Amino acid sequence: MDAINLQTVEFLLSAPGRQAAAALAAETLDDADLPARLAALRRHFTGEQAGALLALARLRRQAAAKFPEADQLFFTAEALEQATAR
Repeated sequence: MDAINLQTVEFLLSAPGRQAAAALAAETLDDADLPARLAALRRHFTGEQAGALLALARLRRQAAAKFPEADQLFFTAEALEQATAR
């Protein structure tokens, strides 16, 4: 999620966006799995939405080491790199 816009944020905050993000939290998101995950997401969402969902899921996994509530937070890669738990 390098460039995020208002429409992407609104989608991620929507019920379908939250449900899809929660479902991705339980999925394997290894690099080898990403093309298949992206293709599956694109059957239900736009390319931008699918990419945002994957990016958010991966960022939340990275953030879990810093933030116990990472699965409820929204990140960009740049913000996560600079974030501290305090």
